[in-house]
Amino acid sequence: MNRTSIVTLMVVVLSLGFGVERARAQSLTISGPCPGVMTFDVTGGLPFTRFGFIHSASTGSWVIPPLQPCAGTTTGLGAPVVLAAVLPADGSGNLTVSAFVPSGFCGARYVQVVDTLSCTMTAVTLIP
Repeated sequence: MNRTSIVTLMVVVLSLGFGVERARAQSLTISGPCPGVMTFDVTGGLPFTRFGFIHSASTGSWVIPPLQPCAGTTTGLGAPVVLAAVLPADGSGNLTVSAFVPSGFCGARYVQVVDTLSCTMTAVTLIP
């Protein structure tokens, strides 16, 4: 195989997307007592991504603003939206984190998690 054939093969492989990690559907599970220390399990992200945890008092279609990771992406939350944390996923694209949730959030705050590499997100989940 000559140099031109190798370069052509590489271009074809790249254009078909082989070797490129595809976005996967994320899942968020919330468990534990509210108020209290709750566990947030996120699965299905890209390996070693960073998950952005956002929350709001309402659902809607808030758009991530310019100059932020995933700018222009529409979420399932209504404004105002709060960024609670940005945390790293493991090599399988998963994360488990525990945090204290105050009584005012119980049944009153919606959470969504954004995969900052693929700009895909979990479904909106109400804190129970």
